[in-house]
Amino acid sequence: MEEEESNGTTTIDRTSIDESDQAQQSNPISSEPKLNKKQKLAAKKKARKKQRCEDACLNSDATQSQANPSMFTSTSPPPKKKKKRNKAMAAHASYSLPDTTMPFPSLTQPPPPPNTSSNTSPNALEEYATNNSQPEPPLLASLRAAATSEFPNATHMNSSPLQGRLLSTLASISRAKKILEIGTFCGYATLSLAESGASVTTLEIDEEAAKVASAHFAMSAYKDKITLHLGPAMDTLKSLTTATDGKSDQEPFDMVFLDADKRAYRSYIDFLLSSNLLSCDCLIICDNVLFKGLVLNSTITGKKKLGKKLGKKKLNYWAGRHQEIADELHAFNEYVNNDKRVDVVLVPLRDGLTLMKRKNLEIQL
Repeated sequence: MEEEESNGTTTIDRTSIDESDQAQQSNPISSEPKLNKKQKLAAKKKARKKQRCEDACLNSDATQSQANPSMFTSTSPPPKKKKKRNKAMAAHASYSLPDTTMPFPSLTQPPPPPNTSSNTSPNALEEYATNNSQPEPPLLASLRAAATSEFPNATHMNSSPLQGRLLSTLASISRAKKILEIGTFCGYATLSLAESGASVTTLEIDEEAAKVASAHFAMSAYKDKITLHLGPAMDTLKSLTTATDGKSDQEPFDMVFLDADKRAYRSYIDFLLSSNLLSCDCLIICDNVLFKGLVLNSTITGKKKLGKKLGKKKLNYWAGRHQEIADELHAFNEYVNNDKRVDVVLVPLRDGLTLMKRKNLEIQL
């Protein structure tokens, strides 16, 4: 229907208006705002993802229906794929917190036992110390080999290379001019002590051992400084005491190395400390005071209790004899430790060394 107005009025076409309204109602999308480029890409991506999910569900239903037609088709969505984790996230996930349920150690608890493996055994430690100390002189190495060949069952009576280096060092730092050795054996310790330049007087009772020692003394550069006395040590000590009586020019010994009859150690020390053979600050060294570690049995059982425990018939002769010597040495260690005439320190090197320094009682008073 059209309305026309005369005299210059505007004509309104109602039909065109109605047609445009119907077109807008039939195409509502055209009324929505236009999407930009990013929104279009997001919509396409969402549509593709939805299509993949639907395809996966259809494939899953088809597989289940072929395997078991009686089962109903599952309409649940597929499981989500696990996201890839980077190395930092993986390391964080593998870290586990400490167990907080474990009680804290008490301060009164004893420490864990030390490592007792073969790598930390006394022999391994002594070998390590030997390798990191002054090397053994060739003459002493030759002497040790000769002593092993001549006395294969008495190799323990020779000083070890580490002990020989220690004796040489102690003789040097003490600045000893005269050294007394009681118990020469094959002369290993004798030559070690002579390296300091001091004169050494050594006492030995075994003729065979004295022959080996004398042969090596003759090959050394200190042969003029070594005097070997053959015979019982106590008799020789008494003769040396008589020789020095009334002679002011006779210098006393500045150092003593005792390595003789272990059961007579106390007698030797008492005689030396009461004689005029020693200087006022003489250093005395006693060997084998731990005696294969058997002194520990003396502190626990004692000789009589050990014999009762093992029985007289089962008690090996050498084991019993060694324990008797260890008992004597244990008594000696306690005796000198309580002796007010000397200061004592026991060093657990090899078979045990006791270092005694004579006290100067005049200075103390």
